[in-house]
Amino acid sequence: MQKIIMLVLFSINTLSLIGGNPHKEVKSNIEEVTVFLNGAQVQRSTTANLPEGQTKVIFKKLSPNINMKSLLLSCKEDLQILDVKHKTYQTEQEDNLEDLEASVKEGILQLRNELEDLDLQLTLIREEQVILEQEKRFIKDVKLTHKNGEQEVSALAQQLDFYQEKYISLTKRLFELNKEQQKVSLVKRGKERTLNEVNQQHNVSKKNAIFSQIEVLIKTEKALTANFDLSYLVNDARWIPSYDIRTEGIDKPLEFTYKSEIYQNTGIDWKDVKLTVSTANPYQNNNRPILSPWYLDFYVPRVYAQQTGKNYNRSNMMSNSYAAPRNDIPAEMPQNQDGASMQNNVSVVETDLNLAFELDWKHSILSDGQSHTLVLKEEEVAAEYTYHSVPKLDCKSYLIAKVKDWGRLNLLNGNANLFSEGTYVGQTLINPQLVSEYLLLSLGIDEKMNVKRIKLETGASSSFFGSTKTQTFTYETTLHNNKNKVVKMELLDQVPISNNGEIVVELVKSDGAEYVADIGKLLWNLELQPNEIRKVQFKYSVKYPKDKQLGN
Repeated sequence: MQKIIMLVLFSINTLSLIGGNPHKEVKSNIEEVTVFLNGAQVQRSTTANLPEGQTKVIFKKLSPNINMKSLLLSCKEDLQILDVKHKTYQTEQEDNLEDLEASVKEGILQLRNELEDLDLQLTLIREEQVILEQEKRFIKDVKLTHKNGEQEVSALAQQLDFYQEKYISLTKRLFELNKEQQKVSLVKRGKERTLNEVNQQHNVSKKNAIFSQIEVLIKTEKALTANFDLSYLVNDARWIPSYDIRTEGIDKPLEFTYKSEIYQNTGIDWKDVKLTVSTANPYQNNNRPILSPWYLDFYVPRVYAQQTGKNYNRSNMMSNSYAAPRNDIPAEMPQNQDGASMQNNVSVVETDLNLAFELDWKHSILSDGQSHTLVLKEEEVAAEYTYHSVPKLDCKSYLIAKVKDWGRLNLLNGNANLFSEGTYVGQTLINPQLVSEYLLLSLGIDEKMNVKRIKLETGASSSFFGSTKTQTFTYETTLHNNKNKVVKMELLDQVPISNNGEIVVELVKSDGAEYVADIGKLLWNLELQPNEIRKVQFKYSVKYPKDKQLGN
């Protein structure tokens, strides 16, 4: 019978049942990782031979960033879990020598051994220097006494000769040791420099590593082989969606490339694991909002009394405001190892709430905090192309791709690299949260579509007996299609809007533009033949009191 145990640990302060039982350290392997928009779920597996009775099984070398609320341990065999403890620990220095070629590894180890020998020599030299310096101080502190008489004077002279000779001998030896120390230190610095160069060349890192371990007290009725599956959520991992959008011409579909930029700094490398990229976010607040009554009352200024010896900041004064309790799960926080992006065959699993991309072959993502880019899928998307220009602001033509029924594309917010006929033209932002029938993608500026806008005339008239004055304004825009194909053009302009009853604005001429009076918008939907030049004009009048002057 399969037992699945949810292990939720807020803090462990109770007396453990584990002490005094046999220990069994097990090495577990990462089999699968699901990367979320924030965080990642790691699934491990291992096998352990358990004796009859109680055994403490220790899962070591786990990420120090485990979210213990998410810990899930499952086992198909019949056993009972009595207690669980979680702790972090620091190991001695570790490096990645095992990943290097044998000759490189041997050279590094030899340099390290030579440096250890040099350190030992320097230690012995320093110890001898300390002893000699103590002897010299002893000689300096000796106080010689003598009595009258020939024998006493002779003995004193012998003592003086001895101490003098000994002091000189100590000084010479200290000088020799200083020279030897300098020589050994010079050799050591050279070997350290060589070792650092080799380490940098082969990306050898050496540092103290911090890990987690899970200690589980298990009781079995008989000796058995247990197959464990361990899964948990880790922080410091995420993925960011990005896209490549290519067009080979306005008569061809768009080519969408979905990419994921995966980051992880969990302290554990993911080596040869089955990888899934999910649009879920396990750290988001899933509690639905509750609408409370909104009470309206008169505003009464609040006066805060000044109290000596206390500082009142904004947080002090708003102590009566409500703040939702924070979850103790902290909010946030792959091109492959050689820097190239990797393309996969991907299975897309869609649920009611999320989307998951299951990559069909194993990947390795290092715990380096760097971007690792994976291609999720490529798709051709039908699009309607049109040029868009707002010459009042910028006399340039922007190629716009309009994608209908874009909800089926399952897009997320992200940057998109734009390529037109094999040339990189810039970036745009994919924002699928906009409520629109079409997804609009700006593909860049086309220099072959020329636009020019000029002001033709400004007329003014006023009545001798009247109190008003009327001005007219005329603008002309010239479009030139330098391409050898028919193109569609959206030309946008505007007339002013009056927010004063004494000012009356009237559109006199529009050359067939769609006019939205509420916002003063003029829109021409044009179709230009190859090499066609077309001009459009619009004219409007403004009537206002002749004793006043227009602004703007």
